[in-house]
Amino acid sequence: MTAPYVYRTLPAKTVTIAASSLAVFTILITYIIGVLFFNLPVWLPMISDGFAAGLITLAISRLGIIVSAFLLWVNNGLMFFYIRGSMQMAGGMVAAISTHAAFWVCTVACFCLAVVAAVDENENGTVHGTAAVIFFVGELVMMFVYANRLNADPMKNSASVHFKHALAMVSVVVGLAAAYFASNWHRFHIQVAECEWFGVFLVLLYNLSFLVEFKDLLIGEILEEDDVVYRQNFQTYQKVRV
Repeated sequence: MTAPYVYRTLPAKTVTIAASSLAVFTILITYIIGVLFFNLPVWLPMISDGFAAGLITLAISRLGIIVSAFLLWVNNGLMFFYIRGSMQMAGGMVAAISTHAAFWVCTVACFCLAVVAAVDENENGTVHGTAAVIFFVGELVMMFVYANRLNADPMKNSASVHFKHALAMVSVVVGLAAAYFASNWHRFHIQVAECEWFGVFLVLLYNLSFLVEFKDLLIGEILEEDDVVYRQNFQTYQKVRV
């Protein structure tokens, strides 16, 4: 399979950097505008409170977060193809199924992130809140599965894999803390907000860590390597069947 020209020339790390950078910029700029012009408390509002502070923050957040959600999905997709295309990976059928499952769970998660931006908490709190939870859980599944699959590569960067595992485990602790604090919102609403901010930046940092694996690889190289390995595996499977 020959990748389109644009994919052959665009470094994969461009998507990685753009996805996390745009999300961070959107979150911070809406928070700053909200604090300066819309009486948003300095410490500490929910991230979505900054999104909904005013019409300008609402517009910025919807554009920025929806585009970020798409870029995060592309970033996670590139890692999926990177893992699947590596001839050094081990694990067999179970590992392959878990990798595919993690990608589709992450696809749903990124879609839900776009829903979080598209549906403000004041418009429909149930949809907004449910989408936010699905996003966090879906990304958490991806974090553990991808880290475990990368760990199976004998050519792995051990420091990067350990860092990914650490981020995933800390994210579990943050998620459990958020669930506990949310059970008594009126007393612990600031702690819930702290968990949300911390959790979001953990997810974005994990996605940014793909820079270690992607290095200077082009998007086309990742997709083409995946296609070559997929064809080889399929041919081997056909021979075994015969």
